[in-house]
Amino acid sequence: MEGDPAEREGRVFPPTLGNIATGPFGGNPDRRRRADILDTAWNAGGLGYRNNVRRIPGYTVMKLAPTSRLLLCVIAFSAPAPGASHRDGTRGGPPDKRLRLTVGRTDGDFKGDTGAGIRRALAELKSRGGGTLLIKPGTYILHQAIELSDVHDITIIGAPGTLLKAAPGRVVRLAEAAVRGATRIVVEDASSFRPAARIEIRSPGRTDVSPNGAKHTVPYIMARVARREGNALVLSAPLGYAAPAGAEVSNVFNGFVISAPATDITICGVTIDMARGEWPKAPLNHTFHCAVFARGPYSYSKGPTGPAVERLRLVRCTIRNAHQRGVAFYSVRHSGVYDCEIENTGAEGIDFDHFSYYCEAVGNRLRNVRNLELNDASWCLVANNRIEGAVAGIVVWQWCTLPDLNVGNLILGNSIIGPRADGISCRIGADGNMISGNTVRGAGGAGILVQGRDNRIMGNTVRDCKGPALQIASDRNTVGENHVSGDGSTP
Repeated sequence: MEGDPAEREGRVFPPTLGNIATGPFGGNPDRRRRADILDTAWNAGGLGYRNNVRRIPGYTVMKLAPTSRLLLCVIAFSAPAPGASHRDGTRGGPPDKRLRLTVGRTDGDFKGDTGAGIRRALAELKSRGGGTLLIKPGTYILHQAIELSDVHDITIIGAPGTLLKAAPGRVVRLAEAAVRGATRIVVEDASSFRPAARIEIRSPGRTDVSPNGAKHTVPYIMARVARREGNALVLSAPLGYAAPAGAEVSNVFNGFVISAPATDITICGVTIDMARGEWPKAPLNHTFHCAVFARGPYSYSKGPTGPAVERLRLVRCTIRNAHQRGVAFYSVRHSGVYDCEIENTGAEGIDFDHFSYYCEAVGNRLRNVRNLELNDASWCLVANNRIEGAVAGIVVWQWCTLPDLNVGNLILGNSIIGPRADGISCRIGADGNMISGNTVRGAGGAGILVQGRDNRIMGNTVRDCKGPALQIASDRNTVGENHVSGDGSTP
């Protein structure tokens, strides 16, 4: 394995996650349940650390075999427990009793070389209470998102050679001004817009208010196409704001959109290419042009306002070329991203965002992304990821001011190589997190920056950073047994 000796031989983790669950991060039963699963996975996973353990206060250094990864046994999450009740009241049976469908370009239960066949197959699984969809090898062009809502117990598997690729983007202009409340807008050329397409009009829209009370105008208007009539787009709802003639209009979408209520959704082995090089402009709305976008309802002032997406897992997927995020979770719980390759995104490679709890990013490889980010996310696990060539490494930060946000996160055993800014940062309002066993090398800013309180920064290796190796802004943090070289630290 490439890297320095600390990176090859040592990872720092808590003695057991069960201890952490009942220790500084509180006795949350969900965390204890997941901790038991993690302990079992580590103990049974052939990591070979039992005879190579040395204890220091609060955590354990484990020597891992060069070929080993800390990857959760996804089987532990991938199906309901034997005999568990499905949403419709039926009892869960063995996997071979579940409905299985296939989709292929020229053969399968559903056929086609676009996303339409995949959507039809998923609609059938939804109507039958769940099941498994196998996508056969080949390239499938997406003209709009594959949307999953009010779905439960669905597994999507991409056979080797399966590629979902976004169709090229198109930007046109309004041929005439659109008034507020319009149900029909005219563009120069409507040929690239399809029914149900989401459109972004680059013109000032609503006034938004941030949690601190600051007001700002959103620079776009969102709408949805019902149908096309020549060069006119008939909208599915009245336009919320006026837009002048000449304003740019583009079709925007994600790869997958999973909307609550949705539970027990697994996407495995799929390559998603959002083809950002074929889109003239990035959407201004950062919730579009993501490879996977999952969301439950929430508000900045109240928190979650309805059911979250639960138990969504992305496993061994390849994600690339998104203008915005690779994976974004908003109000998602007990979900994760495991053993995925994510590269060349304009925004975050993985983003656990507002009110996402108990989510996990484990064993992923991120290259040329903005960062791996936790924004108003709590009790999450970020472990054994490798992040190279990013703007920043791992960022935990606060947007909303509600309690119990940005707390109890475990940032363990990650390797962060050559970020242009800080390697790991816990900003103001990110409190009570553990940063342990990580390696940061060649950061353009600080190796580890901590501005919050009651965090534990222990057993990390930081070297060759242009800024301070450790920049700890508050004295209400626990710092110890870190190994730094290159520029000095600011404890």
